[in-house]
Amino acid sequence: MTKTVISRCAIFVAMTMMARAEMRAETSLSGSRDHSASRAYDTDENSYFESSRAPTAKDFFTLFLGAPQKLTSIRAITGKPDGGEALAAGALEISADGTNFSAAAKFENGEAKWSGATKILAIRIRPTSESTNRLAIREIELEDAMLTNVVVQLPGSSPFGTLTVRCDFREARADQAVRLRDELDDVANCFFTNYPAIVRLIDAPTNGLHHDLEIRFRNDVKPGVPGYAAGNAMTFAIPFLIHTPQEVRGM
Repeated sequence: MTKTVISRCAIFVAMTMMARAEMRAETSLSGSRDHSASRAYDTDENSYFESSRAPTAKDFFTLFLGAPQKLTSIRAITGKPDGGEALAAGALEISADGTNFSAAAKFENGEAKWSGATKILAIRIRPTSESTNRLAIREIELEDAMLTNVVVQLPGSSPFGTLTVRCDFREARADQAVRLRDELDDVANCFFTNYPAIVRLIDAPTNGLHHDLEIRFRNDVKPGVPGYAAGNAMTFAIPFLIHTPQEVRGM
């Protein structure tokens, strides 16, 4: 079977799609250039956000997910890798609308964990007392325990049968999968819209055509290569997409 490397250029160059809102942070605590707010959710526990001053009970760090996500657990880790500047007293809060927050967990030994099953738009870390040390937030980890495999099926049928998109997240870390999941909708819509159109355009025989597309997220793709296609499967490089999630639409 021949592998075709996917270029960064759009396969469907005439197709334009609206960009999704990306994760973003809002905080009352400014950080440094090397330890900016985005370091708190970059999936790297060796990097961290560091406040420029000690926090008070009026301060906050809020992570907006771009769109409501159905999560089953959240883990917030504070403190530098050596343990310094951890949050001694604080609350982990969640919100479905980005405005009204409810308590999810208290920080103990610099960490807070929440588990449940609900749609969440924003996550807030809030100190509950004044501190004499600056605050470091090492990582906010997100998980959806139901996200091993996701299947999207076209309502109704195409002229040559029901179309299905299957997404394999098994090699992605849970928080990476949550960040990439929204892109699946764009992939599915692209496939459902263009595949039947291409079949009609080239007058392809419908006998034996694939009715399903498998999307695989992998960590072992060659550095610098966004992904590749073989048969009815497309493989996407997780490290590449984590830093440039919008590229999935072009590929």
